[in-house]
Amino acid sequence: MEMPGINDSAVIRQYGEQIMELYPYNQWHFGMFRAQYSAPEECDTIIRYADLYLSYNPDENLASHALYDKNDPERCGSVTSQLPAFVCDPNTDFATIIAELNGDGKQIIPVAQCWVDSQPDNVQAYTTLGDTYWYLGNNEKAIEVYEQVVLIAPTDAYLISVLADTYFYAGDSVTCLQRANVALEIDPQYYYGQEVAMRCSYALGDYARVIEIGTTWHDLYPDYTGTLFELADSYRLVGDCENALVIAEVGRNLLPDDTRFADVQAQCGGVTQAPFECDPNTDFATIVADLNGDWEQILPVAQCWVDSQPDNSQAYATLGDAYWFMNNYEKAIETYEAGLALFPTDLYLLASLGDAYSAMGNPEGCLEKANAALAIEPQYEYATNVVMWCAYTLGNYARVIEVGAPRHELYPDYATGLFELADSYRLVGDCENALVIAEVGRNLLPDDTRFTDIQTQCGG
Repeated sequence: MEMPGINDSAVIRQYGEQIMELYPYNQWHFGMFRAQYSAPEECDTIIRYADLYLSYNPDENLASHALYDKNDPERCGSVTSQLPAFVCDPNTDFATIIAELNGDGKQIIPVAQCWVDSQPDNVQAYTTLGDTYWYLGNNEKAIEVYEQVVLIAPTDAYLISVLADTYFYAGDSVTCLQRANVALEIDPQYYYGQEVAMRCSYALGDYARVIEIGTTWHDLYPDYTGTLFELADSYRLVGDCENALVIAEVGRNLLPDDTRFADVQAQCGGVTQAPFECDPNTDFATIVADLNGDWEQILPVAQCWVDSQPDNSQAYATLGDAYWFMNNYEKAIETYEAGLALFPTDLYLLASLGDAYSAMGNPEGCLEKANAALAIEPQYEYATNVVMWCAYTLGNYARVIEVGAPRHELYPDYATGLFELADSYRLVGDCENALVIAEVGRNLLPDDTRFTDIQTQCGG
């Protein structure tokens, strides 16, 4: 059930290419997609999508950057500016300089940071800095900046909504929904707040909330596609196929290349597979393997497996995983706990339960369960990942190092948890080891600027 981290570039690229095929005209998706590519041999990929993006947006600077120099030896698809390093001057006309930088995020960051430092009560300065981190794909830094500016402008619905959206893309749907709900309390009809609240509610399995917001939202913006799939599928998941089919048809007309709407129609129209009939003699493991990650189809099979073989730990693990991948973390936790009541030393169930607690915003529960797994098997890889994430969230940097240092010795090319380990060294004052791990991180994840930040903070 271990899910790829946000810094797993291979997975992000695969997902990004799928998204670009579906939404080649979307600026945010193109910016995020572009940020994942750097090597010269990848020119063909990024230039192809840039050309496609330009066909929809011929005047967009963002795609122009991607086309700037197809033969750049260091960074295909990025402006390699010869401008000198920006020197912070509080008297700078920041807005003009940023406009002249024409969307070059890496050049804008130091200017925007100086703007924030020079004018700490200027909302536009924070917004520019946060938005630039967002477009560069650095969600953690964007969240940090947006959190600061929300303290200055606590009733700005846009800022609260973009903060919520950033939490979503950082994998924290719980905080996303909390923030989006605040935006909607300020302005119940704010479309961006509505869209984010729908996206996060869907991720959390709160389909009634998606419908509550989405019905009004769709009436107001009938041609807006942002979360149309989430609305259609939420209707389906609560059993209202009549409305699901109406919204799915709108979606197919507006987004003919998005096959998810056809899936909703098939599932509501009887074209999909017949419902699974529970038979205790079923070869459950084989059926689950044949379903190949279709978790909605796996769910009833796994439930039958648990009901038929309540002494089988794999059955509980599979059912919990099905709920997990459908973003129903509460049911996943309930299932893993039921399995642990029978198999209290099952490493996978313990680590998965810890991971599910983390997804629900409970790092204390996460750390307790993952620590229990490591007490049984100190080198269990999945549990070490979970412990490092949750210990880092709780500020227990010594625990991150205690687990992460031997893990790094065993798996020196494994990137998950590497930032948490490097930054934990920095935060306890051990810059020597922080710089060593940060250099490894830069080599493995060249697009993750957090390792450069650690090096800067440790080396001046």
